[in-house]
Amino acid sequence: MLERPYRRVKGELEAGNARPSILQSMISKLPDESDPKRAEAEEMAKAVTGAAYGGGSDTTIAAVQAFFLAMAMHADVQHKAQAEIDAVVGQDRLPDFSDRAKLPYVNAIVKETLRWHSITPLGIPHMSTEDDEYDGYFIPKGTLIIGNVWALMHDPNAFVDPSKYDPERYLNLKDANGRLDNTVRSPGAAVFGFGRRICPGRHLVDASLYVAASNVLAVYNIKPPTDKEGNVVKLKEEATGGLLSFMVPFKCVIEPRSSVALALIQGI
Repeated sequence: MLERPYRRVKGELEAGNARPSILQSMISKLPDESDPKRAEAEEMAKAVTGAAYGGGSDTTIAAVQAFFLAMAMHADVQHKAQAEIDAVVGQDRLPDFSDRAKLPYVNAIVKETLRWHSITPLGIPHMSTEDDEYDGYFIPKGTLIIGNVWALMHDPNAFVDPSKYDPERYLNLKDANGRLDNTVRSPGAAVFGFGRRICPGRHLVDASLYVAASNVLAVYNIKPPTDKEGNVVKLKEEATGGLLSFMVPFKCVIEPRSSVALALIQGI
């Protein structure tokens, strides 16, 4: 994850066919080979890009996985999002970032997916740098502090029926245009960490989930599977434990919405 991408991009730069990227930019700005700072700068370039890839890929996969399960479990949510996409984007192209502000329901799905399934349920441990006091509790300097992200995102004082997957909790239903309700606790308040140590890849996860959700829903229907007798299998939310949480593997059916959607998929 560190050496192979570095060697590949370095070789592309030397051959004159490197594509623009973070690593390409960092390598092009490295000190000369004779500079004693060269080795340290190379290791920094490898570490920065490796961390960005490793940290961003797993969290994005976990979020997209949760999205597919939520859609397979909630056909009504899926159909509302598809109706919004069809009305705003049409059926002759895929949604892109220029459409995002006009797709509040899809944006609500992004928020609700990140809230419903906490990717890092206990966050990343921090340590207090000074003595502190919170809500009557004394916290000595050097105390290990764990933020319970799952509890913050399932707080019944902040969310009605917090275990339910409901994107509409993030919409202002009194607004004729169904705009996002910014008074509701955003998943960004906790799911990406806190303070100056907040996840630098949070915007990547948010953008990736929007692209996945909007593009998938534009052209696919996601359904629960059926058993041998043809009965619909009831899916449920089951997640792994640990620092990074994934949904327990599940089956679902993914089908093109129409012949028009199929043609769009085949034309990519």
